[in-house]
Order: sequence, then C-alpha cells, then structure tokens
Amino acid sequence: MMSSKPVHYSSALLRSKNKSVKLPMNIKSTIDLNTDLGQARDMAFFDSEAGETLLSSVSSVNLPCFVHDGVPSEILTLAVKAKAHHCTLGAHVAYPDPMSLGYDARDISPESLKHWILVQLGALQALLKTEQLDIEQVRPHGALYLAMFENEAIAKAVVEAVQTFDVWLPIIMPAGAITEKLMRETNAIISPEYLLGRRYNASGLLELGGATASSSGGRNAQSEWLNGSATAEQIKQLLTKKSVTSVSGTELTYAFKTLHISPAMPDVNWVAEKVQELADTLVPLALVGIAESGWVQAFNDRREEAGDGKLLWEDY
Repeated sequence: MMSSKPVHYSSALLRSKNKSVKLPMNIKSTIDLNTDLGQARDMAFFDSEAGETLLSSVSSVNLPCFVHDGVPSEILTLAVKAKAHHCTLGAHVAYPDPMSLGYDARDISPESLKHWILVQLGALQALLKTEQLDIEQVRPHGALYLAMFENEAIAKAVVEAVQTFDVWLPIIMPAGAITEKLMRETNAIISPEYLLGRRYNASGLLELGGATASSSGGRNAQSEWLNGSATAEQIKQLLTKKSVTSVSGTELTYAFKTLHISPAMPDVNWVAEKVQELADTLVPLALVGIAESGWVQAFNDRREEAGDGKLLWEDY
C-alpha cells in the first residue's frame, strides 16, 4: 500500500498572487497558470512592458537548466524578477540539446536521462541558492515534454529523477493516460497540464502543425496556434467543464491542475486575461498541494481555537 504523498512546504506560501489569500478548501476552484522564462528566443519579450505584464499575470515560471538553453547570470536575474512578481520558480528540464534548444528528440536511455535531469536540477538549485531561492516545481521542456505523451519509460524516468532529487517537488506533466497511470502507481506529486492555444487529437496527443507530438520534434510555428476565439473557447471549456475538445470533436476529460501559456503565442497577455476572468483563483502548485492535504484548514482551526482571531495567510 502506498504511503500518503508528501506536502511541499515552501516560501511560495507567503508570495501568493493574491496578497490577502485565504486559501479556499474547495481546491477545484483554483488553477496554476505557468509560462516559460529565460529561453533565448523570449529574452526580448521579457525585456519589454508586455513581458512584465505577463509575469504579473501568471502564478509560476519555468527556468531553463543550461543543458538546452540559458545563461546563468541572466537566469538568476530573471528568477529574482519573477519572485518580485510573486511567481514560483520551476526547473525546465530537457534533453541535452543546446544546438536545437531542446526541441529535437534524442535517443537516450531512461537511466541516462535520469542522470541528465539530476545534473540540471543540481545546477539550477545551486544558482538559485545565491539569492536564497529554491526550485519549487519541475516541468519538462520541448521534445522531452512531447515524449512523455506516449513513452511511459521516459515519463517514469523524469518522475524518478525528480523524486531522487526532492520528493516534495510537484512535477508538471502533460495531461493524459500515462500521467494518470503514474499518478496512481507512484508516490510523486504530479500536476497534469494542458497547453492553451494548442490542438489535441482524439487520443489526447498534442498536434503541432498537423503532425502528432511524437513525430513533430516539438518545434513551434506560428501557424500551429489556435486563433483568438478558439483559444478563448478552449479556456472557457477547460475552466468550466474541465475538458477540452479534440480536433475530431471528441471530448478529453483528463484531470489537470495547471495551464501553460507560451510567451511565443500570439496575444499572450490577452490569453492570460481570459484565464484570470474565468478562474476563481490563480494558485501556485506548491500552495495547491498544501490545500489538498488539509494542512491549512487544520492550522486555521487550531488558530481559531487559540482565540487569536486571525486565519493563516489572511494578511499576506
């Protein structure tokens, strides 16, 4: 019998998007909204006013870990900036692929992949420690993310590597059958995710430019994005019906806890606004884990019994 999952206690608790957060116990009404930060292609965007706006809208960011992209001094500066916007910091782990920035698939064994992920997590954690910061979640990038839709051995290797590094870290994985299987069979804190503005087929695989996730290599192209009205409808369906419609018209109902928006997508800040309009609360994954455990409610109950009249986190 599996033991209960650990709960991640993190400084993120004091840095929620809502400064006066009184965490709702109905965790189904919350969502994490995450984006990528620190990739070479997006540096100009995040130096602009539009980039600042996006950082003020999301609840978590993913930082490259140097084997596919990222300059350490720049990543550290961006991490501090993200924290100023109350975002939690994620490690964006990838195949060792600097030539293609992590977007080309690599023939690598699951055991070797685990070692590469541990190297990446260790490097980013050491860098963040210079500013008293920590990795607060992990998200695979590019071709590695796409491989996890269909390759259970690769998906399991990612989970095992993260658990070896820190069993408390939430792992963002693509919503789908393999992710749900690993949620049942492992003790990992897994957070399924949908990508906004992207198409899925009836099998739950991501479709990019007409190719399935497994054969596309993961490269982004402008023509691959849904148009604005279709993206808005996708957001509405995800947040109200908890489902997404595939390209063939079937409804996918995989569980999810986080939504991803790419800084490369058209009108990304407009998309973030649409999420904020429909989501009751944007909450980082570390805080979601504590709420699901019931720990916050138990702590609040003890505070009320003590008679100090103040609920946990209400003044933050």
